[in-house]
Amino acid sequence: MGFIGSLSRRRQRLRRRIATLSVAGLLVGLLASHQAALGATPATPNNLPPYLADANDPAVTTLAFDRGLSIEEAQRRIGWQEPAYQLGEALRQALGDRFGGLWFDEAGGGRVKVGLVGNNAAAARALIEQRKLSAVTDLVPVRHSYNDLEAANAWLSAAIATANQGAATRLASSMLVHKNVVQLKLPHGQRLSVAQQQVVDQAKRRLGGAHVLGSWSGRIRSNACGFYGGTFDCDPPLRGGVALYRVNSTAACSTAFYARSRSDGKPYIMTAGHCGGAGSLWNAWQPRTGMEHRVGEMWRRSLRNPPDPDDHGIITIDNPSGWNPRPWVYVHASSSTVEDPDYVITRVSGSSIDMRVCLSGMRTGTDCGTVDEVGFLGPGGYAVVDYCDNPGDSGGAVYSTTAARGIHTGSLEGAPACQGRLYMGVAEAEDDLNVNVVRG
Repeated sequence: MGFIGSLSRRRQRLRRRIATLSVAGLLVGLLASHQAALGATPATPNNLPPYLADANDPAVTTLAFDRGLSIEEAQRRIGWQEPAYQLGEALRQALGDRFGGLWFDEAGGGRVKVGLVGNNAAAARALIEQRKLSAVTDLVPVRHSYNDLEAANAWLSAAIATANQGAATRLASSMLVHKNVVQLKLPHGQRLSVAQQQVVDQAKRRLGGAHVLGSWSGRIRSNACGFYGGTFDCDPPLRGGVALYRVNSTAACSTAFYARSRSDGKPYIMTAGHCGGAGSLWNAWQPRTGMEHRVGEMWRRSLRNPPDPDDHGIITIDNPSGWNPRPWVYVHASSSTVEDPDYVITRVSGSSIDMRVCLSGMRTGTDCGTVDEVGFLGPGGYAVVDYCDNPGDSGGAVYSTTAARGIHTGSLEGAPACQGRLYMGVAEAEDDLNVNVVRG
């Protein structure tokens, strides 16, 4: 399960867990064999979950378009994703080390999968039934708890961060919860440094025959860019998914979510941390005046400081009465999305494997896809997703079913088009930047 929005709050608990658990015990045998689910309630028209997403939500329309589904079927599948994500949080609290994570199976009808360590399923079934998700949820036996996977990822990412110092390309780790593994990713076709090879060898010794390896380019590409015509500019109210331009520069980025300081209530617009340094000034273009107008300055940012792979920032809104900021995202029209310039954000939530999320950015407009990995570069790290993006979309809003889920930052260098895209969890950004996303 992703839970990337709440991992920052768990880092201290992770450190304690890593200190008390044997690393070998955490990592040996992480590659679980595929086993049959622990029974499932057949889905019938009479017992489907009572959750229905809005027909025009971009997560709904793109799922229908991509999978050849009716809008009604897509509404049902997207409708139960957020209740299922919240179910995962409840199961983790109730089951502790017996909880093996939660994910979705989009190719299998969008069903909810819950990993369970051991055979006692009564408590899990009761919570699933309470949330009216029994007909679409499968209990899957796994060997390792989500807590242990998360702690293993924390250990591995910390070792990797040290080994990557001064290296041209990087090792990485991520959580493939649906496979009940932590993955060590090597830079494809690149020679490892001595320190990196030592980490790989150490992992091999500890993992034995259950060693899980993957590959990636070894680099992240940010999506800041030069000025382009035809970008998505917007008159007030200020909202997510539109363009910002750095003063005295050709750099441009995208807006994410309207937020307010937890200490004094001042208004900010969230974006990616790599877009500009602290104190850099930012404008937005107003089509109604044909001119750029000042938004504010990059007030605070958190930018990739291994082993904490953060990339988020906040820009002041210096003229709030003029900009009239709103808790909206601009959903741009496309062949599979319906234009909605005031899509309301009602909550902050996280992400799970195969959850469908959408990006609105100043170059691409709006596109949606499914989450492939979570915890990339360590706990509280990136989600890896398969939507499309372009230079300039950095800082764009990642959302679905009216929930703010992430801030787009870039992609894995060398990844195919519309694959290997990256975003940070919004809840972690809120904590790091001491702000709250404004809800509508």
